[in-house]
Amino acid sequence: MNELLIPTIILLAGFTQSLSGFGLALVSMPLLLRIIDFNKAAPLVALISLITSIILAVYYRQSLKLKEVSRLIWTSLIGIPLGMLAWQNIEEKLLLTFLGFISIRTKLNQTVLRFVKKRERGRSSLSSLAD
Repeated sequence: MNELLIPTIILLAGFTQSLSGFGLALVSMPLLLRIIDFNKAAPLVALISLITSIILAVYYRQSLKLKEVSRLIWTSLIGIPLGMLAWQNIEEKLLLTFLGFISIRTKLNQTVLRFVKKRERGRSSLSSLAD
């Protein structure tokens, strides 16, 4: 059963990634952790994420904004070693709780920023009508 479930999860997560630009790890990790342990799921998700990102980068290479991509690369070069240290030295349950908290906080921040920007656009269009 797991032989079919793992590729299905990865396919679903890859579809999510290609559709939205993110979400491979967000979709696949919680589902994979129900089937396999963290020490197998994390490298699998990292490998699949790398392969998917390379394929999408090649496909969309004309649309890449190099300044934004370079910023992501630099933060990844810092974050990956820190994540590996945390993975090796912090209890799994605590680490997963922390990752869940970070995921929720990030999504809330994005939602609030989107709301604020939408509100500012509404105000700027109203002020231009008054002029």
